[in-house]
Amino acid sequence: MYTHIEDATKLTPIVEKAVKALYGKDMQNIKIVKADRFPLFKEPKVGWLVLTEFNNDQYEYSVQMDVQMVDGSITRTVQLHREALQSG
Repeated sequence: MYTHIEDATKLTPIVEKAVKALYGKDMQNIKIVKADRFPLFKEPKVGWLVLTEFNNDQYEYSVQMDVQMVDGSITRTVQLHREALQSG
């Protein structure tokens, strides 16, 4: 696993690994759109609420993930959107 994730810049390899594990190795253009620490209105913060977008040659996806700060584990993933790419 990873060490304590205090900085959002350390989320990229975690998110990329999770996307490829859940959706397949052909996923590309993986980007983090937004990352907020949660709980949103309380202290102490325990994790990151991450919105990510990516695609393969057929679909675009938007997915939300909960990444724990203590070790980088992902405790929840929700697919928010899947849209077919336009051909041609």
